[in-house]
Amino acid sequence: MCCRVSPQHKTRIVEALKARGHVVAMTGDGVNDAPALKRANIGVAMGITGTDVAKQTADMVLTDDNFASIVAAIEQGRIIYSNIRKFVYFLLACNIGEILIVFGAMLVGWPLPLRPVQLLWLNLVSDGAPALALGLEKGDPDIMKHPPRSPREPVINRDMAIGIGVVGIVDALAILTVFYLAMQRYPDQLVAAQTIAFVSLCTSELIRAFTARSEYHSVFSIGVFSNRWMVWAVGVSFLLVLMVVYVPFFRPFFDTVPLTADDWLLMLPFFFASPIAMEMLKVYFRRRVATQKDTGQTPLMVTPVANLAQQRETFASDSPRFTGGNAMSKVLIPIDGSENSLQAVRHVVARIFGNPLMEVHLLHVCTPFSMHVAQHSSRGSREASHREMAEQALQPARDMLNQHRVPYAAHIELGGDTAEAIDRVAQRLHVDEIVMGTSRRNSLTRLLVDSVTNHVLEIAHVPVELIAGAEVSKFEKYGVPAAVGTVLAALLVAAAD
Repeated sequence: MCCRVSPQHKTRIVEALKARGHVVAMTGDGVNDAPALKRANIGVAMGITGTDVAKQTADMVLTDDNFASIVAAIEQGRIIYSNIRKFVYFLLACNIGEILIVFGAMLVGWPLPLRPVQLLWLNLVSDGAPALALGLEKGDPDIMKHPPRSPREPVINRDMAIGIGVVGIVDALAILTVFYLAMQRYPDQLVAAQTIAFVSLCTSELIRAFTARSEYHSVFSIGVFSNRWMVWAVGVSFLLVLMVVYVPFFRPFFDTVPLTADDWLLMLPFFFASPIAMEMLKVYFRRRVATQKDTGQTPLMVTPVANLAQQRETFASDSPRFTGGNAMSKVLIPIDGSENSLQAVRHVVARIFGNPLMEVHLLHVCTPFSMHVAQHSSRGSREASHREMAEQALQPARDMLNQHRVPYAAHIELGGDTAEAIDRVAQRLHVDEIVMGTSRRNSLTRLLVDSVTNHVLEIAHVPVELIAGAEVSKFEKYGVPAAVGTVLAALLVAAAD
């Protein structure tokens, strides 16, 4: 627990935790929290009491300022990720099993146990509906007790890969065995043997869909029928399988024959081969976790030594040297999309490296449409057009600040006189200074155009720092003098004549 933490110390705490391989969430409401919110993996700002800078810097905003909402969001995120894993687990195990069945039959010189149309039916109908129902699971009861998952851990981790392999092999052995027994029972009827293999695989995968609802908990502990969507999905899929076998209209399309009661008795033990294998894997995983807890070997997120050293070097090089005593200052940067305004942003970024206690505000002033245009357009379309143009102008500055991980707030102002709008926003935000990029003194634009910069210098109520913009273009440097000289030469020649 850290008390009386200054803004720079918050940033260093966040970086230190990230260097140790942790996923850091930072909560804050004030402008002093903005640098730490920006550097954290997940910045959380308060929606009611939070400042605009904190809200725009954070990745998530709590609209009710209730920390219980963070816990609920984490729980929901874990449930979604867990359901994605179950979906992938179930479908990959089904597909690997089907591949091994076909490959195994070809390896021993048997006919194909499954026809192509039957495999297509398996993937689209029998497997699809239960897999979608897995995405509607409520999550394991102890999902919030699981240790944090390493961000480097893939979706298909070691446990899932073992499960996919074991279930696929068990499925292949069971279906090849029942197919062999069916060929012995119907030596001259390959279609009957293929129908038995097809129904056995379909029913086995539908039963296993119930066990796939949790990777570590038994299906009986979470409730066999607690997910009503799974019950409906399995029930409808099984009815479709029976329809393919027993409805005469569909038999020619799927090359099936009706099965007898003896055939169902033959298939019955093989229905539960892969579900039992999956439940046994769960028992093994639970015992392994229990053993690790008893011996104190709880899995932790570990950062490789090389990466840890690299992160420490990066932190040491990127972190500014804090001397203490600096007060938070507010800076307003007018942005018009030109290279001159970007030069002002670069200047502020360089200053932040020396003094991180700086609050940056970007401002783009939109010029109102003419009365003629306003009469023939709705207010919503005008606002959308202004916002689109403002975002285009602000985007380069946003990219630059995001690249250097500088927190900022962006503002869009609608005003006829740009300089007055800049001064008005500066007073409303109580900024300490305005930093503007301006054309160079020998620029043709600066000489011929009534510069907004000059007007801001005249009316601003806060100090204004001017940053020299881009170099004079070649056209202004060589083309304009050449054109003027040509005109003068032509006038002299005409006067001489």
